[in-house]
Amino acid sequence: MGRDFSYHPYRTRLKVSKAKAGPAYQREVKSKRSSEFLHEQAVRLRQRVSFYFGLIVAAYLFYFLFYSHYFTVSNFNLSGNFNQPQEEIIGVVKQALAEKRRWLIFPQSNYFWLSKKKLQDDFQAAYVLDELAIDKDWPNSLNLTLVDRVGQILLKGENNLYLADPDGLITREIPGKDMVNTALPTVNIHPSSTLPVLNENWLSKEMARAILEIYNDFAKYELPGVEIAGFKVDEPKENLLKIVTKQGPEIHLDIKASLNEQFYKLKRSLAAGKIDLSKAQYINLRVADQVIYK
Repeated sequence: MGRDFSYHPYRTRLKVSKAKAGPAYQREVKSKRSSEFLHEQAVRLRQRVSFYFGLIVAAYLFYFLFYSHYFTVSNFNLSGNFNQPQEEIIGVVKQALAEKRRWLIFPQSNYFWLSKKKLQDDFQAAYVLDELAIDKDWPNSLNLTLVDRVGQILLKGENNLYLADPDGLITREIPGKDMVNTALPTVNIHPSSTLPVLNENWLSKEMARAILEIYNDFAKYELPGVEIAGFKVDEPKENLLKIVTKQGPEIHLDIKASLNEQFYKLKRSLAAGKIDLSKAQYINLRVADQVIYK
């Protein structure tokens, strides 16, 4: 036995000579090192297996939640007030969902990534709606509630569209002049007329209410063979309102006079066969007790 004083002058350490260590001791040390090595290898192997297994599970869950058909919106429940065919409305919704992606990766049609605001904006680009309420129904359904802008008037300029309330106040400006499938009364603005301004009255209250009354209750006037295609307003502050008919001629009205009396004159003239709608260019009902046409 020797003594090693290299660490501290007052501390002694026993130092066993390798030459004096027996074979049993050396085998024990070697066996212990082998066991530790095998244990470390087993731990690393378990860690690798756990990592790759977790990665596979995460990838599967990622695909299942965001790309599988189970969470792809495919069922649509439509309710509310609408005049277009249900298949057409649902078709617009499906197209908006199919063409959009979130973060360039996730499909807009996925239940978790569906953006109600984006779907509303895309839908209103095709339809003038007051509300498109969207409720998601687990796991792949949408409940859609549509409400038309009842009592609203659509004004069509050269480049833009405008919405007016029943008092003629401009409530919304819509870029673009083409709007399809609207059930609102449409007024064509004369090219020389001043353009509407948001939050200001363009139509007078009397003009706006006359347009809505004629559009909503036109059947009560009992004019055989006459159908409304739209309206024209040359000067919004004047009393002249022009009805554009599907048959061709325009009907000129004075909104300050009785609408019932003016339409009754036309009804009698049509019943008597005095006016051929296919040949007439306009019918003026603004002169008392007369129907002037050309």
